[in-house]
Amino acid sequence: MAKKKKTKRRRPQPAAHRPEPGAQAGNVRASDDMSVMNVKIQDMERRSDYPGADLLRQFAARYANVGPEAVMAAYRKIYSQYNHALVNRGLAMSEEEIKSKDMIDMTALHSRPVNAWDAPGLDFDQEMARDYNTFMNDPQAGFYRALPCFDEAVLKLNTGRFVYFKVESVDFESESYRIYLRDYILREALWQPGTCGEATIAREPNKTQFTLQSGTDDALLFDQIYRQIPLNQFDWTRMERSLWRDVIIKNAEAVRDMLAGKQTNNLVELGRLFMRYITVMNFFMERYRPKLAPGQKRKPPAPDMKSNRSNKSNHEPNKNDTGTDAPERLVRTIGMIRVISASAPRRTTSKSFRYYRVESWTARGHVRKYKSGKTVYIRPTVHHRKALAGNKSGPPQSVVVLKGSLPGKDGDGT
Repeated sequence: MAKKKKTKRRRPQPAAHRPEPGAQAGNVRASDDMSVMNVKIQDMERRSDYPGADLLRQFAARYANVGPEAVMAAYRKIYSQYNHALVNRGLAMSEEEIKSKDMIDMTALHSRPVNAWDAPGLDFDQEMARDYNTFMNDPQAGFYRALPCFDEAVLKLNTGRFVYFKVESVDFESESYRIYLRDYILREALWQPGTCGEATIAREPNKTQFTLQSGTDDALLFDQIYRQIPLNQFDWTRMERSLWRDVIIKNAEAVRDMLAGKQTNNLVELGRLFMRYITVMNFFMERYRPKLAPGQKRKPPAPDMKSNRSNKSNHEPNKNDTGTDAPERLVRTIGMIRVISASAPRRTTSKSFRYYRVESWTARGHVRKYKSGKTVYIRPTVHHRKALAGNKSGPPQSVVVLKGSLPGKDGDGT
């Protein structure tokens, strides 16, 4: 009797290679393999209530034949490429540009371990916390405790968290100022420009509290940032374009709507973060004087070019470590805070500002005598204020400039 030939049982094809997964297979795939993906999603996002987690699960279930690892790889790829494009097209600053600005490094103020891209809380001991509360409630400190010591600089809150700011205008009558803010995150070697826009910070009348106002038109939120560059500018697959629209943009819209329900937005939250750390900076400047860090030395000033103009000697101007003619930046310490800047930071007071009200003025003719003995007659000339350039109609405007923003004019408190 002939032996019955055994037939090998064919194993079912893995779901990852099936061309069109069924609904049940998709659910199994999402429930079985998404546990690994869930960890990565939660580790990838800063917010515990991140709406994109559900969006990403739903998207991975639709593309169960691809697999969650491939979806996550595509997520990282398109997110990285888009952020690089924002910088390359001049829509945001690069990491090098941000780090070349005057910087207030506040990373030493916290000791608890946190993610490098998070904005950590402040770890003050009991005595310092009491002194800080006294400083914040002191009516004599007034409006100036919320003003930064530079008109343009970067707050370094963590090794991977930077807040760029620029003071646009100051109004002393209403005790308010207008400021531009932008958030930047360095996460796993990826430079991520965040929300940006202008906000108004004002002191409440006859109170020690401050308010922050920012309208929708003043802010560039994430759902708008992620639409700045058309997707056809990228060499993405159909799945990657769908991932961008259905996960990244929808998540940004969900976060926007969630914050709008709380009468706030990303820019307002960024402004509150900025106010908290600027008041802490001013509190430290009230307690400590800036000191040059060990090993830091000021270079001697360049020779007076006016007195040497008759001597045609080859003069080489002072250059910083980068080889450019930009002002040399030095490291100073203010308690636990490090400041890297061209000019020494000073506590903001009513004397910290220059008021420019005259657009032009006339200088009389005079005789100038050089060191070489040569005398030259200088004709009467009209000087124009550079800060008021472009004011062609109406009375001259009043321009307020922080003195600390002018390099080479401030000394160090040593």
